[in-house]
Amino acid sequence: MNEGHNSAECWDEIYQQGLQFNSYPFDFVVSFIFNNRPMDTAAENIRVLEVGCGYCNNLFFVAENGMAAYGIDGSGTAIDKARELAEAKGLTVGLEVGDLRELPYEENYFDLIIDRSAIGQNPLEDQRMILAECNRVLKPGGRLLYSPYTDSHSSARDGKLMKGNFVDGIESGLKDVGPVGFVGWLDIRESFNNSEKWQILQAVRREELDFVRASTECFGIWCIVAEKARS
Repeated sequence: MNEGHNSAECWDEIYQQGLQFNSYPFDFVVSFIFNNRPMDTAAENIRVLEVGCGYCNNLFFVAENGMAAYGIDGSGTAIDKARELAEAKGLTVGLEVGDLRELPYEENYFDLIIDRSAIGQNPLEDQRMILAECNRVLKPGGRLLYSPYTDSHSSARDGKLMKGNFVDGIESGLKDVGPVGFVGWLDIRESFNNSEKWQILQAVRREELDFVRASTECFGIWCIVAEKARS
């Protein structure tokens, strides 16, 4: 994960400790890929980018299904490890260390972009900069999965509120991952309000309560699918 304030440094420290290692793709990422991939294009010609790719558990799924996988992350540690894993698996994944606010790709290049809560590690202003970059590098008609944490998430009320819907010092839930951004529906509508650039195709707010482990904690995440304007 990602850029903005000290998030990249924080996540690099997490990855140096071998934490946040995921072996499997997230379920809603799998659903996004199979529901939104271009059906008239051969798999090997479908380019998929993940912003804040971490150890590449989602991108390995992409590559294993024959699509061209690309990833960028602010953590050099994560990218180094992901390259080792890709080589061990015999998979080709184009990986970069960089700033999500300045994506090192040409315009109109990708069919799909995955964000598994990486963009949300930034203040709202920076999130919108990253979304603008995602729009730039998507092909017309290309689609983005944007999944920031919701403002109904318990952790949104468990730290110090900073500028840009940013919360620092979280002591439970999303603790030990540095500052986290939380957004509401009005924030999302404002982020995608330019109809000449975006159309929101899906806006699902997923909320989970585990009544066995911690019934007072709500895990909330958005699953927003937005399409780049075709003209």
